[in-house]
Amino acid sequence: MKKSLNSMLVIICVTILFCVLLFNVLLVRISIGEVGVLTQQYGVFGAEKGVVAQDYGAGWHRDFGPLHDWIVFDSTIQTLELTSKRPYPGNHLGPQVALKTDDGYTVQLDLTIKFRIKPSEVHKLYELLGGSDEYIAMVRNESLKICRDGYGVMKTEDFYNPSLRNQRTQEAHEVLSAKLASRHVELVDILIREIGFDPQYEKKILDKKLADQDVELNKSLAIAAEKKGETGVIKAEAAAMVKVIAMERDGEIIKMRADTEKQISKIAADASKYRLETRSSADLYAAELIAQGNLLVREAEAEGERLKAQALMGNGGRNLVALEAARNLNLNEMTLSTIGLDVLDIESMIERLGSKDN
Repeated sequence: MKKSLNSMLVIICVTILFCVLLFNVLLVRISIGEVGVLTQQYGVFGAEKGVVAQDYGAGWHRDFGPLHDWIVFDSTIQTLELTSKRPYPGNHLGPQVALKTDDGYTVQLDLTIKFRIKPSEVHKLYELLGGSDEYIAMVRNESLKICRDGYGVMKTEDFYNPSLRNQRTQEAHEVLSAKLASRHVELVDILIREIGFDPQYEKKILDKKLADQDVELNKSLAIAAEKKGETGVIKAEAAAMVKVIAMERDGEIIKMRADTEKQISKIAADASKYRLETRSSADLYAAELIAQGNLLVREAEAEGERLKAQALMGNGGRNLVALEAARNLNLNEMTLSTIGLDVLDIESMIERLGSKDN
C-alpha cells in the first residue's frame, strides 16, 4: 500500500514536470514593452513559410519547436547616445559626432537620439534588416551621417546662436525622420547635449570676447562720461530752476504781502472813514441838539424878558418899584409920625409906597 502511494506521487510529480516542460516548449512569453515576430520554418498545416505578417504583443503565444522561430524586439522609446562619455544604463552607445565647420574648425557634438520601432511594422523591420540589433546599428549610422552633414554647413560661431542651432536641428530631424521612416523606425527627437570646440578656436573666441568686452567697456565708459556730463547739466539746470523758483516764490510773497498791506490799508482807511463819518454824524446831531437847546433857552429867555417887560409895563412894574423902595427903607434911622399913619397897616403902607391894585 505504501509502495503504491509513493508510486502515485512520483507519477504525479513527473506528470507536472512534463506539463511544465511541455508548456515551456510549446509556448513563448512576450513581456510588456516587447513585440514578438514569428517565422514559420516550414510550410506545414496550411501555413506559409517565412515571416508571419503580424506583430505579437505581450502575452503567451504558441511555439511548436522547430516549426516556429521567435525573435523579440523592444517596442518602447529607445535612446541612442552619440558621445565619448559613458552612456546611461540601458541606452545605446555611438561615437561622438565630430565635424568640420564651414570655416574649417573642428566641432564635437554630444547628441541624444530618441526613437522607436513603428507600431505594427516590427515584422517588416525584421524582414528588411534581420536580427534584433541590426536596426540599432542602422539608426546609429544614419544619425551620424545626417547630423554630420546637417551641422557641418554651419560656421563655428553659429553654434553659439540658439536660433541657428535649433534651425539646423529641425532640418536634420526632418531628413533623419524621413530616412528612418522608410526603414520602419520612428524618430522622436534629436537633442544636443554638449558642444566641444577646437582649442584654437576657443582661444580665438576668448580673445574676441575679451576684445568685445573691451569695446563694450569703452562704450560704457563713454556713455558713463556722457551721462556724467548730462548729470552735470541736469544739476546746473536744476539749480537754476531752484533759483528761479525761489525768486518767483519771493516775488510772489512780496506781491502777496503788498496786496495784503494794501487790503489792510484799505480796510483801515474804510474804518477811519466810517469812524469819521460816524463821529461827524454824531457831532452834527449833538450840535443840532445843542443848537436846538440853545434856541429853546434863548426863546425861553426872550419870552421871559418879554413877560418881564410886559409885567413892568403895568401894575406889576409899580409893585416891583414899591418892593424895591421898601427894601431900601432904613427903619432904624427913620422917624415917622404916627399921626394919620398906621405903620401896621401893610396894605396902606404899600399903597403909600406906590403900589396899586389893578
